[in-house]
Amino acid sequence: MRQYEEDKVSQKRKECQRREANVALSHVIIHEDPAGKDETPVPGHDEKLPAKDVSPDPSDAAQSLRPLPQISRKRQREPSCESRDPSLKESIVDTSQRKSTDVHSPYSESATAPLEYYIRLASKSISLPAPSDSYFTSPKHAPVLHRNRENKIIMYTGSFNPPHLGHIELAFHTFLRSSSTTIAVVLLPLRDRLKAKDGAMINGKVFATEKEQRIALLQNDLLQRWTWFYKGHRTDLERYGTTLIEEAKKDGFQVSFVVLAGSDKFEREKVESKPFWISGWGEIITSDITRASSLFKGPKRPPRRLPGCRSWRLISTPTSRKGDFSYECGGASHECRISLRIQEYCGGHAALEGEAHVRSRQDNLLHEILVRCHEGVGPTWVCHKKTGGTVTFLGSGRDTEGDEKREEVSSSAIRKILGEGGSKAEMIEKLEKVMLNPELLLQYLKSDDCVARTP
Repeated sequence: MRQYEEDKVSQKRKECQRREANVALSHVIIHEDPAGKDETPVPGHDEKLPAKDVSPDPSDAAQSLRPLPQISRKRQREPSCESRDPSLKESIVDTSQRKSTDVHSPYSESATAPLEYYIRLASKSISLPAPSDSYFTSPKHAPVLHRNRENKIIMYTGSFNPPHLGHIELAFHTFLRSSSTTIAVVLLPLRDRLKAKDGAMINGKVFATEKEQRIALLQNDLLQRWTWFYKGHRTDLERYGTTLIEEAKKDGFQVSFVVLAGSDKFEREKVESKPFWISGWGEIITSDITRASSLFKGPKRPPRRLPGCRSWRLISTPTSRKGDFSYECGGASHECRISLRIQEYCGGHAALEGEAHVRSRQDNLLHEILVRCHEGVGPTWVCHKKTGGTVTFLGSGRDTEGDEKREEVSSSAIRKILGEGGSKAEMIEKLEKVMLNPELLLQYLKSDDCVARTP
């Protein structure tokens, strides 16, 4: 009995020492400015500090409802192990959360960790095969988790049947307008085999695509610097996301998902007939960058009020400024942060820095998207949901009544082009205006892989 008590005291002493060591480590990996007001994770020897925001982040307004525990921004004398504040304990690395059967993580005491490590753990949890190489196309730009801050991942779900330039532009626009705490995008095409919802007929058969085909049509080396594709079944998605969050948490990294929804999801008839989907998700982002919606009335008026949400609140109204992507900003400028994000994640790519006459067709399309992301910045509105969470609207700055209407870019438009037929050259010429990989889509059609026999 006495030996048992001694062992218990010894174990408690070791636990206290471990926690105090981790507190010391946390002060090493946090850089505090002389005023004690700022903190930035210090990268490893081969890591690059992310561009520092120069203006308040409107997309982070959602977090004002639920403040997250973090280490105090001002250095104070460390209290004893027993008297520490609970919020401080939550930010300490606690590797004891891992099961004894778990492999020891190489990032449990690191200031940063590659997101891919936790994506692979999540894939393994649902027996989803992982690629032999990397999920991301550029090791230099691959997403990295930072300790003592939130790491957000944009989750973009859709049919993508087939994917068009609007899908690509919405992913770029939302990611590049987010703050440095948003580190990646995950694209989730629905269903293994999907027929056209409008019943479009191609060569006498209903148009349909496999999930792998839609992913292949979305692939692009610039987009995949920070984007990966979820190839699992929809029923496994919750377990996949939960595992990623929990495995990162075991190493002391906080990860959360933000849902990205196209503006068509907010049409009046949709939100009034099925309002529960809005309240069912925590944080939601939408934009009219690629498609106008009846929800958004113009850059100078708040969006229409959503069921279950409070009034919209204007977060920022950036002024339009055209010019080079690398212009120097004066003062706290929202456009400045977008410029820095574009430089950080797109730097070195032909779509950003290449000459127009030597860029490929794809790179020219991506260049136009980057220009619109940089120059077409409108107001940011946020409404708080009564059930918790927020809906954020990233405006394009487009006047729905006065501006010139953009040509329709949609999956329906692509299916219409295919249905009209014509020579291969004629179809490619039309499809090049609305999608990245028209030749690949026609290849699928030729092999009869994109059609389903009429029942």
